[in-house]
Amino acid sequence: MEKYDQIKKLQEENLPLGSLMKIIRDLESHGEFQQSITFGLSSNITIDQLGIFLKKHSMMANVGANIIQGGYDSHLSNIDSFIEKKVDNVVLVNFFDNLLPSFEAQLEHINEDMIQEQRERFRGELGVVLEKSKGFKSVYISLMDKFNKPSANNYNQKIKKIIASFNEVIQDYALEYANVRILNIHSVIADLGYKNSYDHRFYYKFKAPFKNLFLDRLAREIVLESRGLGSYFYKAIVLDCDNTLWGGIIGEDLIEGIKLAPYDYPGNVFWYAQQEFLKMQKNGMILCLCSKNNAPDVDDVLMNHPHQIIKDQHLIIKKVNWNNKAQNLQEISQELNIGLDSIIFLDDSPFECESVRSQLPEVKVFQVPKNPHEYFDVIHGLKELVLPGASSKESANKTEQYKKKVLLEGEKNKFTNQDDYLKSLDLKAILVKDNPKTIQRVSELTQKSNQFNLTTKRYSETDIESFINSDTHAVYTLNVSDKFGDSGLTGIAIIQYEGDTAIVDSFLMSCRVIGRGIEFGFWHDVVNDAKIKDCKFFQSNYLRTLKNEQVADFYDRLGIPLLREEDGKRSYRADIREVKLKTQSHVEIIYDK
Repeated sequence: MEKYDQIKKLQEENLPLGSLMKIIRDLESHGEFQQSITFGLSSNITIDQLGIFLKKHSMMANVGANIIQGGYDSHLSNIDSFIEKKVDNVVLVNFFDNLLPSFEAQLEHINEDMIQEQRERFRGELGVVLEKSKGFKSVYISLMDKFNKPSANNYNQKIKKIIASFNEVIQDYALEYANVRILNIHSVIADLGYKNSYDHRFYYKFKAPFKNLFLDRLAREIVLESRGLGSYFYKAIVLDCDNTLWGGIIGEDLIEGIKLAPYDYPGNVFWYAQQEFLKMQKNGMILCLCSKNNAPDVDDVLMNHPHQIIKDQHLIIKKVNWNNKAQNLQEISQELNIGLDSIIFLDDSPFECESVRSQLPEVKVFQVPKNPHEYFDVIHGLKELVLPGASSKESANKTEQYKKKVLLEGEKNKFTNQDDYLKSLDLKAILVKDNPKTIQRVSELTQKSNQFNLTTKRYSETDIESFINSDTHAVYTLNVSDKFGDSGLTGIAIIQYEGDTAIVDSFLMSCRVIGRGIEFGFWHDVVNDAKIKDCKFFQSNYLRTLKNEQVADFYDRLGIPLLREEDGKRSYRADIREVKLKTQSHVEIIYDK
């Protein structure tokens, strides 16, 4: 069986555990994955099967997973072992009832002081564990939930409040440590149901309270939370109109006849869908239209329908025409300067969906179901792919920034040559070094930037924080603006100092500002900083990927001599005293030291 056939089989519901393990073994023996991740599992209960399901969902994202099982109820020693074994990600599972033997049953007769003592013990140990874990890319911590069968009495409510107070400890630490990610098991249990989540017999015999169905879903939540362990990063949602944004066909039903009322079925389903799309847009996703329709009819709905939620100002590009939809999607990709694999496409037509899947397999396609009430499941699946949403002010303002990009393209057409156009923009770039306030945004850009990314290294917030606080690294950020407004933090250079050499570990820029010469303007300041640190040489690399071919000769154009080239890697090295770097007179660089 081919690799992708096996991965597809992993998606089957109710796949027997034996069959699952066989497929995993076959894939581990013969499959080649996009990358490989190591998980360390630490828990105060038995969760060995979680490793199997983590492998399953990682492989479904084309990522290989190595699992290191920690010792039972030994978080501190487990973390030491994980550090020694160079684990990438850690999963911490604490089960409330096992913090003390049958802890829930004891709560009825032990006093508040004893509960407080246990809470503080839990807080103290978890604090030490997380402080030791700062070097891991991510630490996934599950919240705790009630184990014994739910009931409506007051005692049950008391237990819930006590468990919630322990969960507050976890949530407080999640705010303190940038690499901590919370796993909300309440929603998993609510979805699966109590009987499908817990197994009392195995808990009391083997300290294994969770059923495989629950562990499978928990593993899925971990992979979703990490955007497929970094295997995807969607930026744009492209929507059809008829039977996608509203019910019915605007060309036949006219504006009065389409279904989009918030109180009446099926219009309330489409009204709900638009609310969710708008929420995603406000969280950083780009919204576009791709519809076979008459443009004036669609504009009429956008402007005049009393219940239309998505308005013209929320949309970056509208491809409302009678062209092939795959062609329209390619044009959207080019105009936004993003990869096709960054696009999610929604359409109700099976023909259009299959056409896009066959012509543009990189695009993630969702088909809107014929039965409107099933649309909720589609929206939920889409939301899972764009989690955790925007993590910075720059992402939340993405629609305005891309609209500004469209304005810039329009301005460009007024000039006969590129130099005059660039000079007219009043380009400014503020260069800042080691600013801790930018950690979140810098990490986000390293995770999702592909086209203008010279080495395509992915870094967590913890990684960036360690670079900023280190004498051996410097993290430079560029905030770009022009006469149309501020584009925000859109450029990053990470420099590593090794002996007498300054090495460019990473250099990347957002696609929104590529091609304006900003990428050349600030290197003099970076090189001068290297001189101050007594560096004699400046070194850089280009590592070829499927998406960064356009910057293959960047360092040649910058003025750094090529040292060697082999296997898709180009290495450059210059004597700092002799190097002559390219300049850009139309860009004002302000170094904010």
